[in-house]
Amino acid sequence: MNVPLSAGAIAALLASGTATIVVLLHLLPLRHARRITGSTLIWEAASRARRALSGRWRWWLAVLSSLVIASTLAFLTAYTDEDGHGFVPRKVVLVVDDSPSMAARTRDGSTRWRRAVAIARTIVADAGGEVMIVDTMGQVAGSSFLAGRDALAQLDRLDVVAAGDPYVPDFPEGPDVDVHVVSDGVAAFRIPRQAIVHPVFERADNVAVASVVARVVPGDPLRVDALVQVVNGSLARKSVRIALRGDGGATAADTIAMEPGETVDAVFDVSTFPSGVLAAAAFTPGDAVPSDDIAFTRVPVHGARRVVLVTRGNAALADALASLPAVRLVTVGPGSVAGAGRADVLVFDGVAPTAPPDVPALIIGASGAGWLPAPDGHFDALDLRDAGSHSPRAKEVPWGDARVRHGSAWSPRIRGVRPWLTVGDQAIVVSGDATARWMATGFALGESDLALQPALPVFLGAALAELSEGPPVRSAAVGTVRVELPEAKVRDGAGALVPSRPVPGGTIFLATKPDVYTVRGRGATVIVAAGMADSERANINRSRFAAQTDGGARMRETGWQQKAPLGTIALLAVVVFLLLDWAGHVRRVFR
Repeated sequence: MNVPLSAGAIAALLASGTATIVVLLHLLPLRHARRITGSTLIWEAASRARRALSGRWRWWLAVLSSLVIASTLAFLTAYTDEDGHGFVPRKVVLVVDDSPSMAARTRDGSTRWRRAVAIARTIVADAGGEVMIVDTMGQVAGSSFLAGRDALAQLDRLDVVAAGDPYVPDFPEGPDVDVHVVSDGVAAFRIPRQAIVHPVFERADNVAVASVVARVVPGDPLRVDALVQVVNGSLARKSVRIALRGDGGATAADTIAMEPGETVDAVFDVSTFPSGVLAAAAFTPGDAVPSDDIAFTRVPVHGARRVVLVTRGNAALADALASLPAVRLVTVGPGSVAGAGRADVLVFDGVAPTAPPDVPALIIGASGAGWLPAPDGHFDALDLRDAGSHSPRAKEVPWGDARVRHGSAWSPRIRGVRPWLTVGDQAIVVSGDATARWMATGFALGESDLALQPALPVFLGAALAELSEGPPVRSAAVGTVRVELPEAKVRDGAGALVPSRPVPGGTIFLATKPDVYTVRGRGATVIVAAGMADSERANINRSRFAAQTDGGARMRETGWQQKAPLGTIALLAVVVFLLLDWAGHVRRVFR
């Protein structure tokens, strides 16, 4: 690696080189003037009359004055800038834009980021003094002025950051500090005043998937629609192919035409896709940012469900379950569960299984099973309108005038219990995870008038959805993600453990790319579908430098090369005068 020279070393080299040239010029032999005369007697007498050293002191004086003038101007040129600040090595603050748009590919196969790094390395190499590296995405913490070699090493550790809000942190300013900014001009951070800007913007095509969501169609539990939002960030009309891929090799695709800057919400019927991960991708020729071409979500559980009701006899409960859409009900007695065949959901009425079931289970009005958290409280005469809902589905139940005469309750602080419906500080309906997800009520159906209310089938439908649809899916932007699960472990779509750290009331982790992340905490699981989630990020051509020539403006030089024009002119003038003096006095060109 080439080590850049300091301003002092360059000044010394320039001064010594100038002095060497001056001395060599004066050491060349004198050129004597020729005159034709009839006799040498007159010139011999004149020569004896002159002092022997009369010419020597003039030679030394000429050499000394030339050396002083040339060396002084050399140092002035090396240390003086256009503002007249002299004799102090210049420091450089280098602001490097590492926001997401810098990953865009350029026409030569490089990227805006690689161009920015190349320019930044040149700035560091040419700097006359120390260099401070500052990036817009906060990768460099505690910036300080470094020598050239260390600044280059710090620059090599930077890379484009996938998400975040770009900004320029505070840095030292002063008359001895030059500020340089290398950017494509897309990120909306403040460019420091008096900064020398080095644009790396180049127009590029980009189509991005902003988000994808898969939901069961209300009123039709057998149908699932996927909504894919696609953004054309290009400056031209594009033909975009949208492709979906699910578990088991299920696929769907369509091709649409998109105008420049247009956002399209494309809807796909994915009812035939199995429950699991769903990937949506957008393809167009010449796309410059592949990282935003894909997004993920999960297809919820859908289709007909086989529900096995375990009861000693409850016609109202059986009728309410049978009235639910896409439910195939099988009713058995407490001792006949094993012979009921396959079940998608088990409903226990007044009894509880002795061991955690292998499938999701709703347990109504039963306790005493050793694997279930035991209630630690009781309530009487509860109006369900006054109960607190801790689940979005519980809030959708029209409790109306439903009342419960008495029942048991759990404290939300019991390990493994998630409140679903509460009265005061106690939960009367809770959920949790064992071998499979379970939900339990603290009251029996006969201890309430729910059988006479329209709320019963709605409550049962909400409970079955809670049990069978799997962990909740949350959309988030790539970057730092917070999940309200304390002390949780996070894994990416490939099953690899993702670094995370606990915070008060939850866990945070860094989603470095679009993917499906599984967050498992104490007794709960949340699925995080991380994607771009911001359609504005696709607009990589909205640059403040777009009016300039593609590929960037000509870079201004730094260090000793970026010096005052007056100093350069003065040096050239001195060189000319020195040559004239030498030609006239030493070489006797002018007669």
